[in-house]
Amino acid sequence: MAGSLAERAAALLSPLQLGVGVRHGCEAILHTARRLAEEVDNIHIAQADLINAFNVADRGAGLRDIERVFPGALAWARTCYGTDSELLFGDNVILSSVGFQQGDPMASLLFALVLHPVVEAIKKEAISAAKICCPGRFWVYAAMVRKC
Repeated sequence: MAGSLAERAAALLSPLQLGVGVRHGCEAILHTARRLAEEVDNIHIAQADLINAFNVADRGAGLRDIERVFPGALAWARTCYGTDSELLFGDNVILSSVGFQQGDPMASLLFALVLHPVVEAIKKEAISAAKICCPGRFWVYAAMVRKC
């Protein structure tokens, strides 16, 4: 992801999501989780495996989010995800119409944008912030899972 886009993505998604545009964001979350688990009573740390979610995320939602917050990147995102991809399996063509290509630098941003409303909803219900580590690893830090 280009430098200026990464900086703007980090500004939009931080501090709730640190896996896109934040240098060493994943490591910071892991160290923080370990420290919180050792030092804070009554804390719940949850990890959900979202690896498959990356592969089945709604491309249309990602494109709408890119258009809304990073319109300058829309043309590239549409080139990559605006139509079904044709996957060849022998003589057969399989159309791929969901998810983002792992390894594509923009895919992490698209996935983070699609997931952002979920992260914001968790933050609204939790006392402390919810955070995303990196695509595929979702961490929630909260003194209590729900506000009382």
